[in-house]
Amino acid sequence: MYLDTVILLGGLAAQYEIPERNYFAFGAIMASVVWFYGIGYGATLVAPWFESSRGKRILDLVIAMIMFVLAFVLMLNVLD
Repeated sequence: MYLDTVILLGGLAAQYEIPERNYFAFGAIMASVVWFYGIGYGATLVAPWFESSRGKRILDLVIAMIMFVLAFVLMLNVLD
């Protein structure tokens, strides 16, 4: 979990100079806070959806799509 996050965020941050990299880091930290707060709060709201295996498969599919999009964007930035 941490390795892919460090590699993806590090790769995305590498395209910025030092002043912008600080803003990028601050934005990443704030996004992380909002994300994990949202997961904690939203878990009680969506728990009934994941009682079935179909709901779990849909969640896995959404996560896989997000990871592929992030990897594709990183690949495009490296090739430019």
